Amino acid sequence: MLDRERLGGANVAPAFRFLDRCRALVARELAGPANTLKREQLEYRLLLAEAELRGARELGKAAVDAVMAGEPLGLMPSELKLSTADTVQRIGAIALDAVGERVAARFRPVDASGPNAAAEDIEWVQNYMYLRAKTIFGGSNEVQKNVVAKQLFGS
Repeated sequence: MLDRERLGGANVAPAFRFLDRCRALVARELAGPANTLKREQLEYRLLLAEAELRGARELGKAAVDAVMAGEPLGLMPSELKLSTADTVQRIGAIALDAVGERVAARFRPVDASGPNAAAEDIEWVQNYMYLRAKTIFGGSNEVQKNVVAKQLFGS
C-alpha cells in the first residue's frame, strides 16, 4: 500500500502552481535593477526546479500507466516521493529567500493577525516550515533511499 501512497508525487499539478506563485513572488519582491543579481539567481533555481518537476511528471505518467496495466512499480514510487519532496522544498526555500530579509525579523507565528507581517508574507514562511515535513510523509527520505539501494544492489 505504501507504493500507492507514494504515487501522490505523480500529481505534480499543485507543485507547478506553487512554482508559478513563487516565480511571481520573486519578480514582485526583487523588481528593479538593484536586485538584478539576486533575482536572476533565484530565477535560475526556479528553472532547475521546473526541469525536475517536468521529469517527475513524466515518471508519474509512467507509474500510472504501470498501475493501469497491472505491472510492478519497482523504484518509481520511491523515486517520485524523493524527487518531488526535495523539489517542492527547494521551491519553498526560493520563496523564503525572496521575502526572508524583509519578513524574517517580523514573523511571529503566535501573532499572525498582528502588525508583524502581511498574511501573504506569513504564508511564505509557513510554507517553508511546513514543507520540511515532506521528506517524512509516506516514509522518510532516508527510508526511501534504503528501499532504492536494496532494489538496486540487493540486501
